[in-house]
Amino acid sequence: MGLREDFLRRIEKKKTEVEAMRTSLRLEERYLEAMYDAYKLMPRTGEESNGSGAGFRKGSKAEKAYLALKKAGRPMHIKDLVEGMGLKVTRGNTQGLAGALRIYAQRGHVFTKPEGLGNTYGLVEFGEAGPSAGQPDAPER
Repeated sequence: MGLREDFLRRIEKKKTEVEAMRTSLRLEERYLEAMYDAYKLMPRTGEESNGSGAGFRKGSKAEKAYLALKKAGRPMHIKDLVEGMGLKVTRGNTQGLAGALRIYAQRGHVFTKPEGLGNTYGLVEFGEAGPSAGQPDAPER
């Protein structure tokens, strides 16, 4: 066997090793990404949380909405909620917050969207708060 054939055999062997390493690296990167995704789903603790067990980021709109609803002690219309959070009532603020709270409510986590009260949100801890719980009907806006 000549020198050229020996080099060609070594080149092919190295290509195979490199491809195996690339495949292994892709699998490890996928695993790392899955671990990171799982980490993001874990509840936050310590300084990042408001201490409610809800797992909001400190200072987030969801945390502010939670605290405003907790202070009010009853479900609130989205515009009143935005005002209660100390924000200006704008289309962007109301739609953005409503979209975020709607996702929580659909999952049954922290926030609720009582039926028959329009664009009104409450807290799961309020139970079935709404018109049947002694609260006046919220005006439709």
